Amino acid sequence: MEKKNKELRGLRLFYHVMKQTHMLPIIGGFIIYFFIMATIIFFTCNTSVTEYSNINNYGDALWFSFASVFTIGYGDIWVSGALGRILTVLLVIYGVFIIAIIPAVFLTYYQEKMNQKFNTSTSYLLDKLEHLEDLSKEELKNLSSDIKNFRRRKETFRKEKDETSN
Repeated sequence: MEKKNKELRGLRLFYHVMKQTHMLPIIGGFIIYFFIMATIIFFTCNTSVTEYSNINNYGDALWFSFASVFTIGYGDIWVSGALGRILTVLLVIYGVFIIAIIPAVFLTYYQEKMNQKFNTSTSYLLDKLEHLEDLSKEELKNLSSDIKNFRRRKETFRKEKDETSN
């Protein structure tokens, strides 16, 4: 049950990030494009139309498209005519673009959230420092603790940022 909850959390996070970054229409467009290309490949490259492939049904066309988009290329299903190759190249180019952009969007989203957190903490501390004379001893002690924690988080943030940029 716990594993299922983690999986659902992962899907919800994926959906949330894709929604926040306006990637849902791009992913939806790719899915539609994928099925359209698989359909075109099926109708133009199946064995009843051309001898240059071994696509016998729509499932074969979907499998071929999937293996091509994810650059797996098992070789169990193939097209070798000019039209089939052109369609495959168009499908693969768009697929590689989509597959590459999703992790980039996640990374950028994460970095922006970390920057927002950092800037919020900075604003809070600066506000407190501007009003030092109004703070009690207990508030000054809390402020000192907050600054130490902020400094630690800042160092951790810098290290994470350096690791992701390398």
